Amino acid sequence: MRLKPDPVNLETDFERAELQAAGKTELLETVTYKNIKGESQQLFEHVKTFKEADQLVRRLKTLLVAAAL
Repeated sequence: MRLKPDPVNLETDFERAELQAAGKTELLETVTYKNIKGESQQLFEHVKTFKEADQLVRRLKTLLVAAAL
């Protein structure tokens, strides 16, 4: 099986090939899981921040409408 190198993640692909060649696929799975978990946590934080910002904008609109009346 040949790995196709990704120009952006060449080091990652090289490290993956080294781990697979050394028979350390368990370590590879753990590292991959941790990377995915970390990225999803960052995404969750962004979504949470976006929701809070959206709620703040809605409250400000309500206050502006109430002040205009």
